[in-house]
Order: sequence, then C-alpha cells, then structure tokens
Amino acid sequence: FLHARPAQLPELFAAVALALLSAGAVRFVLWPIERRTPPAAAPPPLPGTGLARPTTRQAFQATVACGFALAVGQILSEDRWYWAVGTAWWIFVNTASRGETLVRG
Repeated sequence: FLHARPAQLPELFAAVALALLSAGAVRFVLWPIERRTPPAAAPPPLPGTGLARPTTRQAFQATVACGFALAVGQILSEDRWYWAVGTAWWIFVNTASRGETLVRG
C-alpha cells in the first residue's frame, strides 16, 4: 500500500505516534473542556405535521433529488454515478431554507 522500505519505518512510526498523540490530546484534553460548558436550550418544536413540516419536506426533496441524480448519473456514467448522488446530497446538507439550498446548488 505505501511501498515502505525498511529505511522509512522510523519516519512512519513517528507519523503514527504524532497522530495518536494528537487524537489523544483532542479526546482527553479538548473534548472534556468543551463538555463542561452548559448545553444550549432546546429549540421549540417546529409547527406542522407531515409534508407541512419544513424538515420533513426538505428530507423528501433531498430523497427525490438523490433518486433523480442516481438515474441521470447511471445514464451518463455507469462507473461514476455516485458523484451525482453525492453532489445532490451535499446541496441539502446544513441548509435551513429554500434560499440556502438554491445558493448551495
């Protein structure tokens, strides 16, 4: 995989040790500090039920868009159709309104 030679092993071991130290510092030093802050207040529930609820409607729209992207992606390329689906999904990630979705698109 890496085509590593015995002469490169000390460098690779140092890289793995640095990665473990960084992960340990984040997990055992920074994360507990973050967890000491009080949690934010829960937002009020959204009005509506079914497709009248904005989050449900957006989930339905994202599903339909990914299905359409899957079909078009298969027509364009049988090997890389997943890029079209990934792009359609990424457009809907972390958007809260039609305007944000349009800007990301």
